[in-house]
Amino acid sequence: LVAVPAYAVLAGAAPSAMRAALMAAIYVGARLLGRAVLPMAAVLLAVSILLAADPFLIAYAGFQLTVVITAALVRWVPPVTEALFGPRWLTGALAVPVIAQVAAAPLVAWHFRTAIPGSVVANLLALPLLAPIILGSVAAAVIAPLWHLPAAMGLALVGALVSVLGCVSAPARALRSEERR
Repeated sequence: LVAVPAYAVLAGAAPSAMRAALMAAIYVGARLLGRAVLPMAAVLLAVSILLAADPFLIAYAGFQLTVVITAALVRWVPPVTEALFGPRWLTGALAVPVIAQVAAAPLVAWHFRTAIPGSVVANLLALPLLAPIILGSVAAAVIAPLWHLPAAMGLALVGALVSVLGCVSAPARALRSEERR
């Protein structure tokens, strides 16, 4: 419960960070009290608290996106994961970006006047790259003060993976560029 508010502050107190922090606090608090946690209830309680503190949040694209995407993930990931064939870890990993993209698309189109047709495919292709990039970055940051050379080598590898990530997303960006013409 102490680390969660610190995370939100370090993230700049953005609406998504505040929503995530409140949901985590609700979850941990309920578990400490021996209560069951209903995920959608946690989403709704966190959103209600944020809107009570600042009703004008409702007008911000970032707030709308974090609420709609989180609610969609909570509601649809379990049944979609079950409906897909394959190992649960794989079907869940496929369901999350697809559901997030589908949920976000109308708001992104409305607020930013854009739609990127290849974004779902690009996100699915990027999925295997994210864990090594995040873990490599954290590992390099942790060992850098103690051991410079391996940290630098790790960051070089992370840089290469980020370049691959850029290549994976290039077709979707190209479609978007052509769409603007």
